Amino acid sequence: MNIAIVTINQEHAAMAGWLAAQDFSGSTLTHWQIEPQPMVAEQVLDALVEQWQRTPAEVVLFPPGAFGDELSTRLAWRLHGAS
Repeated sequence: MNIAIVTINQEHAAMAGWLAAQDFSGSTLTHWQIEPQPMVAEQVLDALVEQWQRTPAEVVLFPPGAFGDELSTRLAWRLHGAS
């Protein structure tokens, strides 16, 4: 399984703790970094779609919070997936 982890401004401590507790043996982890944090999600959605086309992932993990929620929902809509 290919898993992409999206982080914003290198703020990935919360996700790192969660990932450390999981067993992803047999999975390929990819890191998609957004820097600096945009004011609105629209500013990075095209770049995320392009990144997904270059390195498709079956699962994309976003940082917790309102911005991560918005990114996941809007990217899922663009890729015809689910958030």
